[in-house]
Amino acid sequence: MGKAQNTIRMLGSFALVLLAVSAAGSIVRGEWSPWIWEELESRHVAPSFADQLVTVLWYVAFYSVGFLIPYWLTTFVLFMARHHAAGLNEVPPMPINHRSGRLFLSLSTLVLFLLLMDSIVAFVRALPTEEWNGWLLISGLATAALFAYLAYLAFRRTGNHQST
Repeated sequence: MGKAQNTIRMLGSFALVLLAVSAAGSIVRGEWSPWIWEELESRHVAPSFADQLVTVLWYVAFYSVGFLIPYWLTTFVLFMARHHAAGLNEVPPMPINHRSGRLFLSLSTLVLFLLLMDSIVAFVRALPTEEWNGWLLISGLATAALFAYLAYLAFRRTGNHQST
């Protein structure tokens, strides 16, 4: 896969996560319902087709997080395991059983995310945001993402310097 394709994929993933976080914020603040059909029914003014399409896209981005976050994490873990096992050699392609396992794990996480949606939203709404205004959670997630990226770079560097 080319460098341009990786860049486009990364930017698309970033945009999807940004939309999902924005939709999650609206849901947690109580501005939107966690369920798309309730949100589309609750409109007092008949929305245009474009408004409905944007709403559906926001919810698709929000629901896809239940699938994509575990998918990206398992992809990262499996890549790091293959990278570590390969040493200085080229990283082998992912075996088919890892691909199907990653897919089924992500699908099961999506199902649990959707089944437990009301409980998840209730839990996040009950967090004591008055004390730290949500910034502790945001900075904690950003720090965790930074450390994961630094770990990836460290494993990548040590793999290039290992002797066989």
